[in-house]
Amino acid sequence: MKKGGEYSFQFIGSRYNGVIEISLTIGADDERIVHLDFTQVNAEIINEKIENEKKERHRPIIRNDKQYIYYKKDNKWGLANKAGIRLTECIYDRIDPYIEGLAKVEKDGKCGFIDSTGKEVIPCIYDTADAFFEGLAVIEKDGKYGFIDNTGKEVIPLIYDSAYSFSEGVAGVELNEKWGFVDRKGNEVIPCVYQKVSSAFSRGLARVKKNDQ
Repeated sequence: MKKGGEYSFQFIGSRYNGVIEISLTIGADDERIVHLDFTQVNAEIINEKIENEKKERHRPIIRNDKQYIYYKKDNKWGLANKAGIRLTECIYDRIDPYIEGLAKVEKDGKCGFIDSTGKEVIPCIYDTADAFFEGLAVIEKDGKYGFIDNTGKEVIPLIYDSAYSFSEGVAGVELNEKWGFVDRKGNEVIPCVYQKVSSAFSRGLARVKKNDQ
C-alpha cells in the first residue's frame, strides 16, 4: 500500500501479540520501521503516523560529548558548545570528534577540518582524510596521499599510493606497491622496499614483510 507524494508505506508482516510491522518511507533516503496494533491498522491511524514521522524528520537530533553538542537536521550535522552557542549551521554530512584541536568534517563528498570555534580552517577539498596525529594528518586527493599540518599546509606532497598516520615521528607510505616510512619533513627514512608494514611504530619497532617473510 502506498500514499501519494513524498511519503509512502508498506506492510512487512505480522509480529507477536497482534502487532503489525510497517515500513514507512519519509523522503527519498529515510526509511523507518514502525509498529502498530493490528486492530488499529486503518487509513486514519496510518495517516496520523505518517504526519508524526514527518514532524520527527525535521526535528534536530542531538548527540553530546564532553565539550560539544552535535545537531542533526534534515540529514545534515552542525555543532554547538556546551553553553548552547551554535558554532556551525547544519551543513555537514559528517563531523568527527575533535583530535588535537581539530575535527574532520565532510561536505558534498569532500573532507576538511574545523577548529574549536567551528571555523573551517582547512577547506573541504580532499577526497578522504584521517584525524591529526603528532600534528599531521593523512589526506588523499585523486588517488594520491600526502600530509598536511594544522594550518592546512601540505608539508608532505600527495605522491603516495597509500599512507598511515604518524606514530613515534614516522609514518608508513606506499609507493609503486612497496612500503616504507617517512619522517615529518617527508624524508624517506626507511626505503619503500617492503610488501607490507604495520600501521604504527611501538616502542621503536614496526612489523614489516619482504619476500613473503
